[in-house]
Amino acid sequence: RWDLKDAGFDRGDEDLTVGWRKMPDFMKNISTAAPKKKPSRIPKEDPELQRAEQACKELEREGRMLSLKLMESRGAVNALGLRQQELRSELGAVASEEADVERGLRDGRAIQQLR
Repeated sequence: RWDLKDAGFDRGDEDLTVGWRKMPDFMKNISTAAPKKKPSRIPKEDPELQRAEQACKELEREGRMLSLKLMESRGAVNALGLRQQELRSELGAVASEEADVERGLRDGRAIQQLR
């Protein structure tokens, strides 16, 4: 048999179970409610507070406008990047075509006759 009465336990209905007789220390800390803080009272009609709120709203609106402009410019930059890749691939094709034409001219009959 268990002797746990000093720790706050009692034997339960069944022989192998143990129940709480008193609330343990760690449960006391959890079960107590935190003290409520009184909200600080700021008058809503304070002109300084109204100016600060207006400035915050203005900054928020300005931030949204800048975000929209940034998104527009990001789209333009992406489009320019794609166009640059297209031009590079076309440049490679034109360069190979130019090399073929130059090789054809060097090996042509007119050049052979001039030599």
